[in-house]
Amino acid sequence: MTLAHCFRGFKGTNRSRADKKGNKLKLSAEAEAQVQTITNKVVPVSFTKQQRKEVQQAIEKGMATIRAQVKNNNRDRDKKVKKLQTQLETQTISAADIKIQKTEKKAPNIVIPWSLLILSWLIFAAYVATTAV
Repeated sequence: MTLAHCFRGFKGTNRSRADKKGNKLKLSAEAEAQVQTITNKVVPVSFTKQQRKEVQQAIEKGMATIRAQVKNNNRDRDKKVKKLQTQLETQTISAADIKIQKTEKKAPNIVIPWSLLILSWLIFAAYVATTAV
């Protein structure tokens, strides 16, 4: 199967509404040079100038579509990352609030051991005083 056979039914008349309005995705000069080299490698010599132009337009449209998809995927990924970061920040804030609440509860508990230690020393002192006599 030759390449000419593959492009036999190709016509440039099936354009989308965006193409008809002129809302084409623009390619950079470097990308257009890549399209030109790809077209020269793919298209056989037997193609007419119009056929070459149609193939080149199809390649340009494909490249523009792929770049738009990549751009959309990157945008979606960035949105998901931002959403996860905000969720993580809210979780760390709530975790910090929980730690603060726990430390606030520890303050009254420090008094109990010290009071028991002092009480035991007082009892021991009273015991020693009563047994020494």
